[in-house]
Amino acid sequence: MITPILLIAIHIWADNNGEIKTAFSFREIFDRIGNIGWKNLIIWSIIIGSVYFVTETIRTNFDHLILGYDFVPLLVIPFLYMLMARSLTIFTAIRKIIRLFTL
Repeated sequence: MITPILLIAIHIWADNNGEIKTAFSFREIFDRIGNIGWKNLIIWSIIIGSVYFVTETIRTNFDHLILGYDFVPLLVIPFLYMLMARSLTIFTAIRKIIRLFTL
């Protein structure tokens, strides 16, 4: 459960023009999680965890065939983190839009 909280902190940091103190504002982090909903965040974590598990399974089975064991994580893991960050951003943006239209 640490990774979604860390990604939300990075998301808040990016929303506030890179002010580092906003990334450590735990009240704002947990307010955002409250807006998203813990249930939705857990579902998102399970989906992203499944994608990560499948990717890691494929990587461990075929890494010796492609580029070698040490080089493949340098290619795969940054893309997985970009996927997590972008999917969380889209997820929070959709929640904002839904909340805007339901007022």
